[in-house]
Amino acid sequence: MLLLTTSTTYPQVEGGCYIEKEDGNLILGSDYFRWQLDLSKGVHAAFVENRLSGGRIDLGKGPECGLRFSAAQKRIELLGWKQAAGGDSASTPNEEHGFRIGFHRPEIDDSQWQNTDSPWVLSSGPGGTPPSPNPDGYNWYRVAFD
Repeated sequence: MLLLTTSTTYPQVEGGCYIEKEDGNLILGSDYFRWQLDLSKGVHAAFVENRLSGGRIDLGKGPECGLRFSAAQKRIELLGWKQAAGGDSASTPNEEHGFRIGFHRPEIDDSQWQNTDSPWVLSSGPGGTPPSPNPDGYNWYRVAFD
């Protein structure tokens, strides 16, 4: 369980991991890594640092950060989703534009569809998920896997 308070330091947890708050940032770290999150305007990943090699990757404070909380013992992530706008919400499903041109068919060319991390997060935010292509109508999502 992760508990955030107004305190600036948190006790070290099992495995040598720690959490610190510093100047509007949240730092998750251990002897091996340091991950800084900028909390000034939401939650944005600032950088990840490998403490063994000294390497650092700046993440540009973009919406790369995503947290998933689950009680599942095992989880399978389906990555590589694509999304495309369909028709407006006034159409019935069988008359909707995306259905009529075959968005539901496996052979449809989706090379121009927008990449997204998750079809169930419909706004820009953690995880790099772009805004819904058609917020007031139908949207199509697909993922390929073997």
